[in-house]
Amino acid sequence: MNLTLKIWRQKDSKTKGQFETVKISDISPDMSFLEMLDIVNEEQMKQGKVEAKKRVLAMVAQMDKEGFGNCTNLYECQAACPKGITVDYIAKMNREYLMATATYAEKVYGKD
Repeated sequence: MNLTLKIWRQKDSKTKGQFETVKISDISPDMSFLEMLDIVNEEQMKQGKVEAKKRVLAMVAQMDKEGFGNCTNLYECQAACPKGITVDYIAKMNREYLMATATYAEKVYGKD
């Protein structure tokens, strides 16, 4: 089945929202409504995955500017983190950062 949905989009609580039209195709009639929404969400999130490399590079650059230094996978970073970020997320950020530095071509440190 092919469906056309109206989805409410609103950046934050202070911004005026609006309905956007989203077309999805190849939806099985055996799917539940929630399964169909999972597919819609996956399609909508693809852009976020593309931007993830740029975000992690910018985040580490900002951390360097603010004097945080390099967060490691050792537990002292978790203990010293003012936001209470766990070592699991620090390790994930480090993995994403390494992959981004190896594969992302666009410059982040300054004006793009």
